Amino acid sequence: MKPITNGLIRLASGRYQGGDHSITGPILKAIAGPDAKLTGGQPAALIHFDAHTDTMHHLPHWLGAERSAAHWGSYVATEGNVDPRKSIQLGLRGHTRTLNWKKTSAELGYGVIDIDEFRELGVQKTVAAIRQRVGDTPAYITFDLDCLDPSVAPAVANLEPG
Repeated sequence: MKPITNGLIRLASGRYQGGDHSITGPILKAIAGPDAKLTGGQPAALIHFDAHTDTMHHLPHWLGAERSAAHWGSYVATEGNVDPRKSIQLGLRGHTRTLNWKKTSAELGYGVIDIDEFRELGVQKTVAAIRQRVGDTPAYITFDLDCLDPSVAPAVANLEPG
C-alpha cells in the first residue's frame, strides 16, 4: 500500500480517472491524508455514486482479502481520509447479503440519497443537497458503473436493477 500511496502523492495534480474501488483508498490517502498538500492534511468530502454503500465492514471479506470493494467506504472514513459528515452516497439500491444495508453508512456518518429518494427529489434538489452537505470541503467524486441500471450497463460485476 505504501508504494502505491507514495506514487499517487507524486502524481497529486488533483485529478484521477479510471480503475475500480481498490485504488480509492490510496488515492484518498494521497490527496487527503495527514501529509497531503491538496487538502492541507484535512479529510476530503466524498461524493459517491453507487448501487451499494461499500461500507459493509461488519461482513467478512471475500476469500480472506484484507480490503475489498464491499468495505472501502468504511476504511477511508475510519482512517480519517474522508469526513463522512461532509460526504454523501447517491443512487444506492441495496445489498444482496443484508437487509439493513444503509445502517453502516449512517453509523459512519455518511449522508445517503438512495434511488427512491433521488427520484422523489429530482436532479436540482439532489444537487442542492450535495452542495449543502459538502460545502467548500475539497471533494473526491467516485462513480461505480453499477449505479446505472443493468439495461444500460449490463457488464458490471454486481448488477442491481433499478
